[in-house]
Amino acid sequence: MVPTTITGGKKRMLTMHDIHTIKNLRNNHDKSINHIAKELNVNWRTVKKYADGDFIPVVKSHKKTGLMYTGGWAGLSLYGSQKIQNFQKRSGETLNSSQMT
Repeated sequence: MVPTTITGGKKRMLTMHDIHTIKNLRNNHDKSINHIAKELNVNWRTVKKYADGDFIPVVKSHKKTGLMYTGGWAGLSLYGSQKIQNFQKRSGETLNSSQMT
């Protein structure tokens, strides 16, 4: 998570665009940390962290869980032949008698 910075008395999150701007100004345009902090209106410690550090954002991936994704339809109870037919049309699977309890 990217830390918040104080801008004009309000807290805000740094966007990836802000982080890339800080790195670009520091590395390609030879701007000082103090100059970047004043230009972007962020704390100089935040600028130093992202300009001189090796910040690599971590992308969080969420694993999908549930019966639909794990294939664990064994405990599923379907009542009525219409529901069973609708399930078989949607999933392309056939249910045996032990799954229809």
